[in-house]
Amino acid sequence: MHAVRGWMLFVTAFLFAVVAACIVLTLSFGWIGRSSASIAATLPPQLVVTGTDHSRGSAAAPVTLIEYADTECEFCKRLEPVLDTLYTWYGPTGQVRFVYRYFPLGLWSDSTPEAEALECAARAGGDTAFFAYLDALFTATASNNGLDLARLPSLASSVGLNAGAFAKCQASAGELSPAIERDVASGKALGVSQAPALFIVAAGGHVTRIVGSRSLPVLDSVIKAALAPAP
Repeated sequence: MHAVRGWMLFVTAFLFAVVAACIVLTLSFGWIGRSSASIAATLPPQLVVTGTDHSRGSAAAPVTLIEYADTECEFCKRLEPVLDTLYTWYGPTGQVRFVYRYFPLGLWSDSTPEAEALECAARAGGDTAFFAYLDALFTATASNNGLDLARLPSLASSVGLNAGAFAKCQASAGELSPAIERDVASGKALGVSQAPALFIVAAGGHVTRIVGSRSLPVLDSVIKAALAPAP
């Protein structure tokens, strides 16, 4: 009799341990899920990349770099080759996604027409054409209204776009302005008032904000820190 009771107590204890372990595992996985969701929820909505953004690099990249810029801004022009180099290092490997958002500062009359031209490039050839045209713009302008706007269609041709279709798109500025205004509004909501402004979002939700042009080593160190495993 004592042996039977002992056996029953053993079985009961074993079952209790199994149930407890299942509960712990369930809670653990539930915590992991809620943790990921809570990290996403704590990000300002303006830092969530959507289908309306212009980006290069994997959408699954653990780090996202969002740039607010004005193509007539001298410091934005100075920063662009730095970001291009960083893209060659981290974009193709799927480590960093690079996002460009319009932020004409209102200081130069060329800025908005150039932003509209960029949007036309994206409509004609997607984000590949967008970033090719962005490079062409920064190369062509001396900054501070340093580009003859009549050259915008020829710049489109230089990156493989149809100049006639491009010029027709430019004529529909009213259709292009919402995309620019959306970026400006999101930047202002994040406190952006100068350009360039960068937001580097790590996988864990940590955000590093940088205002102004920075050297390649400085930005590289920030990206490496964002890619490092959380302690």
